[in-house]
Amino acid sequence: MGTAGGEEEDSPPAGSPHQERPERAAAAPRTRCPRKNRARRGTANYTCPFCAKLFLDKSKWSRHLCAHTGEKPFVCSICARRFSRKDNLQTHMKDKHRIFKMQY
Repeated sequence: MGTAGGEEEDSPPAGSPHQERPERAAAAPRTRCPRKNRARRGTANYTCPFCAKLFLDKSKWSRHLCAHTGEKPFVCSICARRFSRKDNLQTHMKDKHRIFKMQY
């Protein structure tokens, strides 16, 4: 007695955050970055001649080419170590030589 509408007293009220939710159907996974997938859909403008990887940006394409060619255009002015990427040179300067601002 005392229950209205045939509900049990122990069940949470309708719309409660503790109410069980129906299981979702298995849907295709959503991508969070649609720009990243443009290369897969064929709108990429740059293709690696070595491995056929697609790129949207020319800068990322040219950075990738260094991995195949072995080119290391960035040189440490203190120890002459070479790097293929500028950010790796900057990290080297900070960690090994304690130089935090590079002169360009």
